[in-house]
Amino acid sequence: MQHIELKLAGAPGAVLLHGAADPTAADGGEGSFYLNTTTNTLFGPKTAQGWPAGVSVVGLTGPVGPAGPAGSDGAAGAQGPQGEKGEKGDTGETGATGPQGQQGEAGANGGAGATIYTANFAVYNSPDGNGTYVMTGTGLDRQSTDPNFGAVMPAGCSGGMTLNASLAGTVPDDEVRYTLTAYRVASGAALETIAPLAITDASACSLGATVRTCSAPATTTVAANDIVQVQVNGNRNFKWGGALYVNLSCKSSS
Repeated sequence: MQHIELKLAGAPGAVLLHGAADPTAADGGEGSFYLNTTTNTLFGPKTAQGWPAGVSVVGLTGPVGPAGPAGSDGAAGAQGPQGEKGEKGDTGETGATGPQGQQGEAGANGGAGATIYTANFAVYNSPDGNGTYVMTGTGLDRQSTDPNFGAVMPAGCSGGMTLNASLAGTVPDDEVRYTLTAYRVASGAALETIAPLAITDASACSLGATVRTCSAPATTTVAANDIVQVQVNGNRNFKWGGALYVNLSCKSSS
């Protein structure tokens, strides 16, 4: 520890010491003072019992003084001169007009679009059950011995014919099944009666609780004035509140 000794008037051997740490019992004699230069703490005077508690010699921080007044704004600098406008480039020359192309040949007239003819049928809750009605121009007529309904084709279905069907209402259980098949029952302008000829695959249009709609294309040609009937085979009548809707769509390419 570094000491600086300053003789003090008073007790013999009294000195003023200082160092970077607090004084020890061996430092100084009675009446001496000691300054800790790290903490700015003053100890003394030392007595026969040793060094008393130190006292800080650093005063409290004074209050912050008031802010000085704001200085006045400096004068604005002079505006610089405007730059010179750049020169406009020269406009390029217009190119010569090219010769007019030759007029193309007129295209051939397109053929008439296909016409679609449809027949719609419905079977619903009745005391006679399903498969006992034929659609006429005004409504459903009972045909107790003929479980079919159908229509006369107004034109040849050269663009194809399709049978579409759907069930309406809540099907009561998974065991309900309906199968629809389209038959050609008369043919030609003379409406010659022929043995029923199936023109759709019976297995291709089946309805039930899980399959509510079906569609089956015709696999046999249908000519103008042919009579087509749709036969419904089912294991439940429509007294459960449901209905069966059937559509025959005939597309003529002429």
